Amino acid sequence: MELSDIVRRRQMDPTEKLLEFDSLASDALPLTPPEAEKTERLGALQKLDHEIERIGVGPFHYYCLALLGLGNASDAVEILCIGYILPVYPEEVSAFTKGTLTASVFAGMLVGGILCGLFGDRIGRKNCLLASVGINAVFGIMSAFSVNIVMLVVCRIFAGIGVGGTVPSIFTIATEILPVHKRGFYITVVAWHWMVGQLFTAGIAWILLGSLGLSWRIFALTCAIPASLCFFLCLFFLPRSPRWLAMAGDFNGCCQVLSAAASMNNVKFSPEEILNLAEIEQASDEIESRKDNRQSWVKLYSPSLIRSTLLLQLSWFALSFGSYGLMVWIPSIFENSGFKLDSYQDAFFVAAANLPGNILSSLLMDRVGRKAVLAGGMTLASLSALLFAFESNVTLVVLAACSFNMFSIGGWNALDCLSAESFPTTVRTSAMGALAASGRVGSIVAQFVNGSLEERSIATLLLTTAAVMCFGALVCLFLPKDPTNKQLEMNVK
Repeated sequence: MELSDIVRRRQMDPTEKLLEFDSLASDALPLTPPEAEKTERLGALQKLDHEIERIGVGPFHYYCLALLGLGNASDAVEILCIGYILPVYPEEVSAFTKGTLTASVFAGMLVGGILCGLFGDRIGRKNCLLASVGINAVFGIMSAFSVNIVMLVVCRIFAGIGVGGTVPSIFTIATEILPVHKRGFYITVVAWHWMVGQLFTAGIAWILLGSLGLSWRIFALTCAIPASLCFFLCLFFLPRSPRWLAMAGDFNGCCQVLSAAASMNNVKFSPEEILNLAEIEQASDEIESRKDNRQSWVKLYSPSLIRSTLLLQLSWFALSFGSYGLMVWIPSIFENSGFKLDSYQDAFFVAAANLPGNILSSLLMDRVGRKAVLAGGMTLASLSALLFAFESNVTLVVLAACSFNMFSIGGWNALDCLSAESFPTTVRTSAMGALAASGRVGSIVAQFVNGSLEERSIATLLLTTAAVMCFGALVCLFLPKDPTNKQLEMNVK
């Protein structure tokens, strides 16, 4: 297109732009059906989908996913570190105080998930992620300098606010930068980094607390390193979501991100068509309607989304109750099990069991579908908890704990994919915030339930976990759709 044509178009009023577009469409030469399908007129947002598919996956995506994975790993570290602090905390702590301390981070995560849901679709995914990771890092560091149990609980609550906002942002960004045919696998790769965080926490606890006998404060300070590193790396190197930029009407910014992706992936990209179509769409006020996110949370319970929202909330509650409820208490369960166990060593092996779960779920995710992986993972985790409850052989107890972690992580990988893909772009972060908040409620309830049962009956604790996980497996079978290998929707229908 000549420069004079571009200038002339920008000087037109909105009606003239639309008339010109319609005349161009009507003057087009007749096409055969196959050709017509290939050259079908696409809106700017549809064209964006096409370009994301064409750019594919390459170095741009690898470094973005590595940064998002680091954020996910830092969440795991912050959530799980308290489980290693409790057994070595110098003060006498009652069962209720233990429950309060472990629940504090999940209470913060509940608030963080809600705040991220309210603001993530307005201020942008990257801004929300930076704020969340920054809060996580600051209060993680402050935890190490707590003068009493009350201050430690307060610091854990605020660190939890950061963790709660990180999860929705991470998986929303990953979903929005990836092409359909690779989305399931690479979202699972981001979820893999939970294992990295879990191994880091268990390994550092084994070394600092178990082998060297250092203070829990040194351990807590070390656990704040991943969040701090993630903040600075994302601040300077993580791009904004092209889908969110398009939804907000910033097609120039969107094309800049796509141009960077195409350049790093060694693919040609021409932004002119997207920008021209976007100009016409803005003239017809389509973009303005997409900017109105004030009713995002209400839209989640609209007729087209309410079934998905409620069932996914129940799935998040059940999986959070089971997995977080058990994993946070693993060191204490091993400590009080009556077996001769090295609690740090065996907790590290349980964390390492994430690896086969991650590999298996990533291979199955795009083949059998998200729903099947989620239901299967939760069912097998439930059976593992039953084995854990009734087994008296020490080796089989550790293996049962490992298999529980392996299968539950597969369920988490599928649930992360399902949650991010089941909602349109205009409400995606709001949806992730609402779902994550439901999960935090499950986690909080689990801390008090397990805190009261841990010293009374470990078998009852494990049976409760198995029952809740089994319920979650049944719930997910009734989800209305499986978004495997399907394009993301932009607006609520």
